[in-house]
Amino acid sequence: MAFKGHNIPFVISGDGIVLADEALTSVFENIVRNAISHGKTEKMEVAINKKGENYEIRFIDFGSGVPDEIKEKIFEEGYKSAESKGSGLGLFIVKQVVARYNGEIFVEDNIPTGVVFVIELPII
Repeated sequence: MAFKGHNIPFVISGDGIVLADEALTSVFENIVRNAISHGKTEKMEVAINKKGENYEIRFIDFGSGVPDEIKEKIFEEGYKSAESKGSGLGLFIVKQVVARYNGEIFVEDNIPTGVVFVIELPII
């Protein structure tokens, strides 16, 4: 899959229908862009599964990961790492959009390397 000048292997499994608008596309793009530019992943997987009353969408990368001490901070308005050239608004906006859909987003480690962004959205 080509993504803004990057061509990385991309595997998507599962499907589901949630109530959202075109802003959800920007959420997905932001997560993938960060995985490529900040995490330096060379491949990604997206797994969509039903989990209770929600669909769980897992964006799995195999890059450098996110240190434990900043996992909660990355969703704060204006937070950015020292080497980031961005505004620190991307993941803050992602969290706000997901919340607008009555969903949740969080991050966890991908073992042995990388990170998983997990989005839970209500099933319609």
